[in-house]
Amino acid sequence: MNFDAYNPSEKPVHIRSLKAGELDTGNHLIRVVLADDHARVRAGIRSMLDRTDDILVIGEASNGLEALQLIEELSPDVLVLDIEMPVMNGLQVAQKIQNQEIPVQVLVLSAYDDTEYISSMLENGVAGFLTKDEVPKLLFRAVRGVAFDPNVDSRHMTLTSHEVEVLRLLAGKRTPQEIADTLGLSEDNLNKHLSLLTEKFNAKSPVDLVVLARQAKVI
Repeated sequence: MNFDAYNPSEKPVHIRSLKAGELDTGNHLIRVVLADDHARVRAGIRSMLDRTDDILVIGEASNGLEALQLIEELSPDVLVLDIEMPVMNGLQVAQKIQNQEIPVQVLVLSAYDDTEYISSMLENGVAGFLTKDEVPKLLFRAVRGVAFDPNVDSRHMTLTSHEVEVLRLLAGKRTPQEIADTLGLSEDNLNKHLSLLTEKFNAKSPVDLVVLARQAKVI
């Protein structure tokens, strides 16, 4: 997917939503609102989500205020939220959702992958985080993950010493090959460790895994 730079000549995008009666309300359908000021980005994400049978985009917003209006109107399960938006940015939207205890799970998409930055987002009630480079590969899993199991903090996790070392090296931005070489692991063994860690923390991406591990104070 091509996330193009903002084009100031783009016309404002009006709130789009489904009319009453148009929505299948099956038990396993995840209802999603998209919030991004780039029309092409929204179209790309929507096109991806439209390929699934269990995820339905029910509305689109081009700024933070529209996103809050859509959440109030449609009561979605998940808000896919860009950070840099006009009128009200993504962080302000997340803070308002948290302060007002609005029952929606927030999945943030951002061009930034700094773990301190991501930690601040999670502290403001965000349930999951993806960099935009990770979207094509991990979007489906992330939406489903925050919809069905957003709370990792309540889990009791027991980690092996190898798993802790893997997390520390991952936090140090080491490549998988560097981690495997440092710990004397084969590629297959490292992948098993990463798979188990991802499952234990219900992480949506490697960056998310590091942030959640730091929140749980295991690294």
